Amino acid sequence: MSTGRPQPRPGGPPRPPTSARPPLAQATSNVRLPTSVMLADLFSMFQQLQAETRSTMAQLRQHLETLASTQMQTQQNAQTITESQRALTNVQKIANLEAQVLSLQTKLMAASTKNVNLKTGLKDVKKKAAADV
Repeated sequence: MSTGRPQPRPGGPPRPPTSARPPLAQATSNVRLPTSVMLADLFSMFQQLQAETRSTMAQLRQHLETLASTQMQTQQNAQTITESQRALTNVQKIANLEAQVLSLQTKLMAASTKNVNLKTGLKDVKKKAAADV
């Protein structure tokens, strides 16, 4: 007649029910598990670790793909920044050249005005000299 409890084994302590059996890592020295049970526990733990390793490797692959994509985007951004800096430098050079052209135009207009004034003054001097003669 079975009462649902483990029955004593000849020559040793009673075997705990399968559901109440502690994991291998928690087995105490006063509970002796048969080798086959210990091997089954070890194999079960191995399979669990193998599944966790596969999952971790899949996550790692995904993170590495994300990292590679991020690095590529970062390189593209750096290239865009470099090109933008070059364009900004060119715009600044153009602005400086435009300012120089404007300054030269102003100087040219002043010199032209001075030239006209000198020519007018020279004509007046010639007229005066001709009148004095």
